[in-house]
Amino acid sequence: MRTGVRYVRNAPAFGIVLVRLAAFVFGYAAIPALLAVAVRTRLPSTVGGYGVAPGVFGAGSVLAAVFVLPRIRSRMSVGALTALGAVVVAVTVLAGVATFTTLPAVLPGLLIGGGASMVVGSLMQVSAQNALPDWVRGRGLAIVQLVYQAALAVGAVVWGALAGAFGTPAALIAAGGATMALTLAAIAAGARLRAVEGLDLRPASLWAAPAAELASGAAPDDGPVLTLVEYEIGDDDTVTFQAAMRDVGRARRRDGALRWSLATDAERPTRQLESYLVSSWAEHQREQSRLTRADARPLRAAYDLHRGQSRPSVRYLLGHHGRLHLHGRRRG
Repeated sequence: MRTGVRYVRNAPAFGIVLVRLAAFVFGYAAIPALLAVAVRTRLPSTVGGYGVAPGVFGAGSVLAAVFVLPRIRSRMSVGALTALGAVVVAVTVLAGVATFTTLPAVLPGLLIGGGASMVVGSLMQVSAQNALPDWVRGRGLAIVQLVYQAALAVGAVVWGALAGAFGTPAALIAAGGATMALTLAAIAAGARLRAVEGLDLRPASLWAAPAAELASGAAPDDGPVLTLVEYEIGDDDTVTFQAAMRDVGRARRRDGALRWSLATDAERPTRQLESYLVSSWAEHQREQSRLTRADARPLRAAYDLHRGQSRPSVRYLLGHHGRLHLHGRRRG
């Protein structure tokens, strides 16, 4: 679980999906929270009438999944579709229910808004999966569900409180405005779903550093393991190298590093030392296999700047309690 949370904290593309999802669901929460109240107080109807309202909303979701999404997906980007879908939900459902006073007048908006909400939710799920490599996909999608449920619960509380204080129409209008405002604010702040498109998250195991020297003498629970990678970088390449290493550091943390740092040798400025710590030898072996092709690009760029005779040297240091464990096992 800690590894999954650490991955999310250091995966900007996946974080964008979570921000966009929360921005949409927070306003969308007014629909399940207030639709029953609106039907009872603003759209005078029988109990069967309330059954019709969510039924039409659900029918819109089914129709959009079968007929609409397959046709428009190839014509618009994921980011544009989700932004448009959020606006459609805000206008047709939230503002529509707040404005009209008869159930028949509201039903077309519920049909269209149901389809739009399905499009947004479906594309958010697809984006989340595209932003996660195989090894962490289950944990990442669990965090997606956590964010969804949290935004839904918080939104329901906020819009319910506003409805109690200012009336249902005001709360629905506020929820619609919040849906559009938060979506546009997220886009303006750089949370654009195109960051997820084109990520190559296939394994890049060829770039894993060999570790046969220590593997023969270390048990899976030995550790922590400190990895030291030594680069020889020319003065002219220092700025470029350090920029690439910032991305490398983020990738190391995603893949399991508890700490990561880059230091310059004070006596020999051309020597750059990367160090990162993982919790155990087993976690180190997992970290070696988690590198993706997208993460390999900055690592390859850093390696290409190395001026040594061979690849940068790599050393592994086993933590003290790991050494004691090894000593006790050998004595036995």
